[in-house]
Amino acid sequence: MAAVLTPLGFQVSAPEPGQEENLVVQVPTWRVDVREEVDLIEEVARMVGYDQIPATVPAFHSTTAHAPRPAAAWDRARSFMAAAGFAEAIHFPMASRGPQERFAAAVAGNGALVTLDNPMNRQMDTLRASLLPGLLNSLAHNRNRGRDHAQLFESGRIFREKAPASGKAREMALPVERTLLAAVSRGHGGLPHWGRQPRDLDFYDLKGILEGLVERAMGEPAMLTLPGTGTAAEFLDPLAAAQVNIHEGMIGWIGRLAPAATASWDLPGDILAFEIDLTEAPAARPLAHHTPLPRHPAAERDLAIILPAEVRYHSLEALLRACGGSLLESVSLFDRYEGSPIPAGRISLAVRLTFRAADRTLTAPEVQNIVDRMVSRLRTEQGGEIRDT
Repeated sequence: MAAVLTPLGFQVSAPEPGQEENLVVQVPTWRVDVREEVDLIEEVARMVGYDQIPATVPAFHSTTAHAPRPAAAWDRARSFMAAAGFAEAIHFPMASRGPQERFAAAVAGNGALVTLDNPMNRQMDTLRASLLPGLLNSLAHNRNRGRDHAQLFESGRIFREKAPASGKAREMALPVERTLLAAVSRGHGGLPHWGRQPRDLDFYDLKGILEGLVERAMGEPAMLTLPGTGTAAEFLDPLAAAQVNIHEGMIGWIGRLAPAATASWDLPGDILAFEIDLTEAPAARPLAHHTPLPRHPAAERDLAIILPAEVRYHSLEALLRACGGSLLESVSLFDRYEGSPIPAGRISLAVRLTFRAADRTLTAPEVQNIVDRMVSRLRTEQGGEIRDT
């Protein structure tokens, strides 16, 4: 090695006493690229010839690798969004403070933004508390380059300061981290096709995608309710906004962004978005439940129900399913009406009920008994009545 390094300008000294296996090398001033021992090893290998170094495969032990607990659910969610036609975006976890403050409290909860002591620049002075600003930046980036229609999603961590008790705990407290998935849609979705005209995705398109995503990732159906105060209602259009819940607990929001919330991005037209918390998603894939194809015919009944305007559809459906039990196969809303001759402060909801038994054909009296029980509970519990009776 000394004979190889000396012609290259390195001064190689004799080893110190007791260190016969080591060489002391002085690096010439013009070799600013040589800073540590591994650089000298590379010089020797280069001069001797890489082809002279024997190739050996290091020994290793094979083990079965399992994805970490949350990662499996996140992968299911990402695969579902990609299959739904959304492109995945990846942004830095460092973000600008201004946009974060508008959207942060919707899912991440209370707590100050995490400020960086030595930010790279003014646009990266905090850790993100919402994935939405990054996706809006990407929408604006696409629009500035001629792509007005885009559907994007991102999954990643967000950060909020944890309020410590006092004293040293204030210095030791680590930020709270949550894993979120957010998506935005602007313009029509899908690829161009000669057989159909392009159509902009609407709130109900995104709602269907969200419900499928929650079912796939969380293994539980999502329930949508009106957004509460202090949540995403502040930056959503009240005519197209909902809070996403599982077991009465909020996990996110969905809706059409209000123009005032996106004014700084210069994005005309409707922008639909949702953001949900996947931190508590189970690692195990939810079990699929299969049933045989029905062998007996279904019985259908349509009910037009007049209800107080404050009654929400999900509570109506829950009551109907409770009355129908296992014989009620499906409930679907197909009409909503308010105005004359419906009294003020009341609405008419029309639902189609499908009844079926797995082992026999239902009789008309059986179905009518269930319908009568539904009507009775609607009157007593929700102040409803059947229309045109």
